[in-house]
Amino acid sequence: MNEQSFWEKVDKNGPNGCWIWTAGLFSDGYGCFWGKRTHRFSWVLKNGPIPNELFVCHHCDVRTCVNPDHLFLGTNKDNIHDSMKKGRFYRAYGEGHGRSSFTEQQVRDVFLSNKSVKELADLYGVTSAAIRHIKNRVNWTSVTDDLEAVK
Repeated sequence: MNEQSFWEKVDKNGPNGCWIWTAGLFSDGYGCFWGKRTHRFSWVLKNGPIPNELFVCHHCDVRTCVNPDHLFLGTNKDNIHDSMKKGRFYRAYGEGHGRSSFTEQQVRDVFLSNKSVKELADLYGVTSAAIRHIKNRVNWTSVTDDLEAVK
């Protein structure tokens, strides 16, 4: 893992002063060099070790950018606030979440049902805990809050 082979894979003529990683990428779009994220590798080359619990964040919001001048250290909270401030933060919930097991209508039906937790879990092919989380308003509160008065 030498520095020269790293910089050979970087195009320093990217838009807005970005230095674009031109080789392999992780599935989330960040550059990959010897199993490491390239923006972190770039930070270490210029600034030294990254303190524990800190992220290497992009001022430019370009995942493939490795220009050390476009990078800054921050906590996870700093990173989230930065993305919110720039209008990039999106948190999927409800039916929009890729791992959702229910539609909103199914949640309503579960919440209002008189069937046992086990019966509902079997009916929907989920765990009893998933049903209890709906019944106890741990999950899907945006739907179950509206139904609390009906129950």
